[in-house]
Amino acid sequence: MLVGLTSCSTPATHDIDSQVAFLNHSFAVVDQTTANAIEQSDYLRRFAVFSIRTTHADGGETWTGRYLMGRKTYLEVFGPKDGGGDVGTTGIGISPDRVGGLAVLIQRFARTSPSQLETEVRTRQYGQEQVPWFNSAHTHEEGDALSVWAMEYFPSFMNDPRSEKKPAKGPNDAISRERYLTDDYLRRMMRDVRLIEISATKRDIALARPMFSAAGFRVNQERDRLVARDADTTIIVAGTSREAAGIRRVEFVLNAPTTRHVEYLGRSTLTVGPGTRAVWMFEPANANKPD
Repeated sequence: MLVGLTSCSTPATHDIDSQVAFLNHSFAVVDQTTANAIEQSDYLRRFAVFSIRTTHADGGETWTGRYLMGRKTYLEVFGPKDGGGDVGTTGIGISPDRVGGLAVLIQRFARTSPSQLETEVRTRQYGQEQVPWFNSAHTHEEGDALSVWAMEYFPSFMNDPRSEKKPAKGPNDAISRERYLTDDYLRRMMRDVRLIEISATKRDIALARPMFSAAGFRVNQERDRLVARDADTTIIVAGTSREAAGIRRVEFVLNAPTTRHVEYLGRSTLTVGPGTRAVWMFEPANANKPD
């Protein structure tokens, strides 16, 4: 359902050069072997706040993801039959930490791009009730393998007891990413996503760039390689064919230093430590290998 942008309170005032939206999460559709290994891994349950969850949204839409959640950011992994798209599909969601940030992003986008963003109210199903979850803004054109969208949670959703969110620390924390996620990350190794590297098509890069710029990311592009940075994370999108598209690397910052550990997860390798860094490398999802 495409609707006008809905806000539950007065938009905040932002400087035109300020960052108004940050990395919220990234998703990736991987091969079934890797998805199964991730789902069955005992190590990942110690490494991060890990869950497997089926979400019911928007009057019947359903997806099942494997989630690794940190303080402000998280990673969502799908298998090929989980509702996330074809193998090699990836997505990046960005969001403001204060009410009104999405409206500023949309205004900036309109000033710098010949096209306008479409806005949509996403809902989440609790029992028989569809509850407003977040406002979403995305380009009219769909990407080939990568989707980038902006989202702003509804304060009413965050305050709904069924959402099981933490109490707000103050008026500036009403819709923050940190409030959305639990504090259980303090009892795990993973603190947050620090870097995401994705292979996508040239068209995907062209569609993603104005969204990052409108959000206030520092954006650099050299030929077919785009780098977008917010205060804490780096997003790299390198040009390739649709057949070779997919997640390539995710880096995490840890809560405390640790010794080196290597975990093999299907066609991916997670190297944790030494120190406060972990790197998860993924083989091309559509590599010509038996599943």
